[in-house]
Amino acid sequence: MNNTNSKLLPCPFCGTTWTALDICVSNIDPVSYACTHYTVECNNCGTVGPEGTSEEEAQEAWNNRRGVK
Repeated sequence: MNNTNSKLLPCPFCGTTWTALDICVSNIDPVSYACTHYTVECNNCGTVGPEGTSEEEAQEAWNNRRGVK
């Protein structure tokens, strides 16, 4: 897990700010052990955002999820 930066929006369910959100590897290739998918997860309530193929893509998916203005 990697602490993220202030570019992340707060959690849509509990309102936790970026300081309590981590980017987590959601899948590791069993042969190469390379990270293949990433998600943003709220450390407060456990909400998990959409998957991305990079940390940046996961951050973008978290910030552009439905209901976010």
